[in-house]
Amino acid sequence: MQEMHLRLSRGTILRGRYVVMGALARGEFSSLYLVNDKQDNQKSFALKELRNLGRKEQPRILAEARMLKRLQHPALPDVHDLFSEGTNGPIYILFDYIKGSDLETLQLEQPEQRFSLPQIVTLIAPIVEAVIYLHNQRPPIIHGNIKPSNIIVPESGTRTVLVNLGFAQEYDADTSIDDTRQDVSAYRAPEQYSKSGGISQGTDIYALGAILYTLFTGTVPADALALSLIHISEPTRQAEI
Repeated sequence: MQEMHLRLSRGTILRGRYVVMGALARGEFSSLYLVNDKQDNQKSFALKELRNLGRKEQPRILAEARMLKRLQHPALPDVHDLFSEGTNGPIYILFDYIKGSDLETLQLEQPEQRFSLPQIVTLIAPIVEAVIYLHNQRPPIIHGNIKPSNIIVPESGTRTVLVNLGFAQEYDADTSIDDTRQDVSAYRAPEQYSKSGGISQGTDIYALGAILYTLFTGTVPADALALSLIHISEPTRQAEI
């Protein structure tokens, strides 16, 4: 397991029961830990820590986490617990720990980094079902961060799992993507680069299309931000000709 400098060190105990075993990942605003539950036969879970939250952010994230806790789908990890460390402190979300490899890693191991059509159907069908399930909630739930590294192929079982639901959100046509979610990615839809653009079910559908393109061709598509700049500059180039 990769070692990294994080706020929670190995052996830290949260809520008197969750023992930190190591770090799984770290981002600018969140970290993911592997923890064992002392009260549940040392069962392993993934614990997501959301930090540096403002006064307005914490209530929204807590509401979002409660929304995730009610979801039940075989291609989505169950949320078992959520808690916070005081006012404006970190928020923790306890998920199923899915042991396996992510799709981005597995693609690099394929000949020409491409999958066959039967392989793609097997890998992506459960994810499409999960997205349909999310979008059929009332109101619809938008994942907003679907990409190969957030699709896990478990060591046991055959169904892929869509992870990193910690930033999923209910759809509001007037809601724009937070600045913290605007990292450039080939799998982000155009509206995710606009402060005035709201997300919708189409945001996730765009990501699924980009993933299918990657798996079929072995090539990661250009990100939507780069494509928009190309389209903007094209009339100028044509005028010069």
